[in-house]
Amino acid sequence: MVNKGIWEITLEQNMTLEQQIDNAVAALKILTAQSAKSPEEVQSNWDKLDSIGYNLKSNISALGGNYSKAALEALISRLYDEKYNG
Repeated sequence: MVNKGIWEITLEQNMTLEQQIDNAVAALKILTAQSAKSPEEVQSNWDKLDSIGYNLKSNISALGGNYSKAALEALISRLYDEKYNG
C-alpha cells in the first residue's frame, strides 16, 4: 500500500512566483520520495514534478500575477492529473 500524503503549498509574499513554484516542487519531491518503493520511482516522480514546475514557470504570464495558494495547488494537481493520469 502506498502512503498518500497531504501536501500544502506555503506562499511567501516576498518571493517571486518562480521561487514559489521551485519551493513547491522541492516540497513535493520530499513527500513523493518518502512514499516511493524504489529509486526508479523516486526519479520518475521527480522528473514529472520538474516538468510540471517548468510548465508552470513557462506560463507565468498567463497567471497574470493574480494567484492564490488554493489556485496554485489546484493548478499543480490538474497539470499532474492531465499529464500523467490520462
